[in-house]
Amino acid sequence: MVDVVFRGGLIVDGTGRPVYEGDVAVEGDRVVAAGRVPAREAAREIPLAGRVLAPGFVDLHSHADLIHPLEDPLRSRLLEGRIRQGITTEIVGNCGLGVFPVDAASASLLRGVNSWMTPAVFPWNWQNAGDYLSLLEGHRPLLNVGVLQPHGPLRMGVLGLRPGAPGPKALDAMRRQLAEALDAGAFGLSTGLIYPPGMFSDTEELAEMARVVARWDAVYTSHIRGSSETLLPAVEELLEVGRRSGARVHHSHNEAVGLSHWRRIPEVLEREEAALRQGVSISFDMFPYPAAATMM
Repeated sequence: MVDVVFRGGLIVDGTGRPVYEGDVAVEGDRVVAAGRVPAREAAREIPLAGRVLAPGFVDLHSHADLIHPLEDPLRSRLLEGRIRQGITTEIVGNCGLGVFPVDAASASLLRGVNSWMTPAVFPWNWQNAGDYLSLLEGHRPLLNVGVLQPHGPLRMGVLGLRPGAPGPKALDAMRRQLAEALDAGAFGLSTGLIYPPGMFSDTEELAEMARVVARWDAVYTSHIRGSSETLLPAVEELLEVGRRSGARVHHSHNEAVGLSHWRRIPEVLEREEAALRQGVSISFDMFPYPAAATMM
């Protein structure tokens, strides 16, 4: 006996296999069979005729960094839309914006930069990626949550919001904290090159940080330096970071902003495909809707 059988649905299993009709058996929190499950072998059956059954979706690009630590019922209300869409995993820390590392010197500044992320005031009971992940684990998150180490807080910790390149000592501190975050379980580094302080970083600084990412075989993601007039040089910078560092690079929300720039997207894709053929590991994600909105 199993706990539940979903009977007679259209199964999209995430492997690339074509859609097929079948059953899915669940025992506890595990899928134990997919295909044809004999009748009368489940404590409960749920008919799915005409419906699609799929694994949970992964939202690669969330800004819910300060939603997941909230207490219910506010947290549940704000995340309900994700769950109703079938999203079961999301990645936070995107666009170089995020909430760690934080210390006494950077706390006020970091809270201000990230104030748009949260509808509530609550204590930040963490200092680094490991602390944040431990907090979420103890908090029993409603979704699976993965993190990127945002570049912004790393730079804020040594330079605040000042422009200019970090000196050797500051760069070493940033690289060390990035390595600690990757050790703690971060999937990579994100940059946001239209936001402060990421906008003050030059290509060499980004490549230096990406070299750390490459050593962990992690991923370097970027909200690139522009999506309209500066779109093509911004894409070239991302590809150059990949070439110099050897890191896997990811173009966050590949887009062209403004009707007059939409025609640039084919060229963006051609350049990224050419770089892929030349050995740069490049990927991208897209908004599944025809609009953009950073705020909640």
